[in-house]
Amino acid sequence: MCPSKRVDPESNTVIHSPEWVNAAAAIPPADLKAISKWLTDNNISEVEYIVPDMTGNARGKFIPAHQFLAETDHKLPESIMVQTVTGEYTDDREGVAATMNAALLAVNPGLDVLDGDGGSPEGPGYWNFQSVPAAGLLSSIDRTLPASTVAQVPALRAAGSFVLGSSAPAGSKEETTSFADTTEAAMRSTLPAWIAGRYGDPEAVTVALEGQLRQGIELMWWPENETPAAVPDAALFPSTGLAVLRAGSATAWLKGQAAFTNHTHLDAGTVTVRVDGLDWSFDAGYGIKGPGYSQNGPDGKRWTYAQANPAWHSTVRTVSGTKDFGQVVDAKAAVSMQNSRAGVDLSSALAGATSAERAIELSSLELTITDRIRGRNQPYAWSWVTQASVSVQGQVVTLSQAGRTATLTFDELPEGASISVSSGPTSLGAPATRIEISLPSSGQIDLVAHLRW
Repeated sequence: MCPSKRVDPESNTVIHSPEWVNAAAAIPPADLKAISKWLTDNNISEVEYIVPDMTGNARGKFIPAHQFLAETDHKLPESIMVQTVTGEYTDDREGVAATMNAALLAVNPGLDVLDGDGGSPEGPGYWNFQSVPAAGLLSSIDRTLPASTVAQVPALRAAGSFVLGSSAPAGSKEETTSFADTTEAAMRSTLPAWIAGRYGDPEAVTVALEGQLRQGIELMWWPENETPAAVPDAALFPSTGLAVLRAGSATAWLKGQAAFTNHTHLDAGTVTVRVDGLDWSFDAGYGIKGPGYSQNGPDGKRWTYAQANPAWHSTVRTVSGTKDFGQVVDAKAAVSMQNSRAGVDLSSALAGATSAERAIELSSLELTITDRIRGRNQPYAWSWVTQASVSVQGQVVTLSQAGRTATLTFDELPEGASISVSSGPTSLGAPATRIEISLPSSGQIDLVAHLRW
């Protein structure tokens, strides 16, 4: 058989033929019982197999549900992959072989949509859009191409770890945080379910076990090994630009900026925190878009919209003039993790800064945010955006929502600093309040904030 080989030097995808034919294993009785129950409970009479042909049209077949349950090795003829638009076939066997080879090469970009850490540079929300089609593509390749051709994609095999590490813990919302142009969302378990069934990765198995209650398609790729993995207390996704900390029922996310995409916001250093299902900070995600929102160049109108501007994110920014958006467009901000302390380097994101670091630490009762900025003398602003009710007494800010309270305090504010509270603009798409600390011009900023609940 053919050995594994890389078909595209700039791709993470490896297409290969295994040393044996990958016959479908019998479905374990317990899993078959669960699938049968799901089909019965949902009154499913037929199961449809769908794969794209060479033109992208859907091809496949229907089989009765009882036949689907009776058979353990489901097949589709490889000829459907080279059907013409009109449903006909060609007698050009050499041409068919060339088309199949070209198709294998063409799927690489579709399988390389995710980062090496299993996430997406466009954030967890867009990870959902990208990973579900990838699962279908992988499954189609695995089941329909000659010699059971299998695609092994390292970045996709890390998808289980990404879902497990970037979501809130069980018992909370089981969702990730808002990120760039997407709001918080339940992480789709489709791709991890395929990985769990194909490779048995423990992290993917855990995600598949949780996702089976929401989406029936995961039952198609049920893992033989159902040993789950533990949810990590800390997770770092440097290619995505996200660090996550957990303690008790609390989850905190720290956002960096690994890549500049069409959906990027100027929000490096943004912190969001969720405790017992309540978000004490707010990220609007996409908000309300309008004219010029796609203009994301250095002078783009996109940055004048509140949801894309750092002024309405829980981060720090410069305040030096009308042409200053608060953070540098197209700047990178690397995230890091050391001893359960997450950090982000904002040196490139803040104009005039020679060094700028933000770090967060999390316990079951408190989130600590530490900012250290060095550079030219200029004013800065520190913001915390929330949907909770806000009251201020001196240097103590009290947040209230759903019968719960949290307090935001500071070790010592710089001389001349002031705290203000303002309501968010309607373009955020949801009511929000900003707590802002205006920091006087200085070449040295040291600020430590504590959120306690």
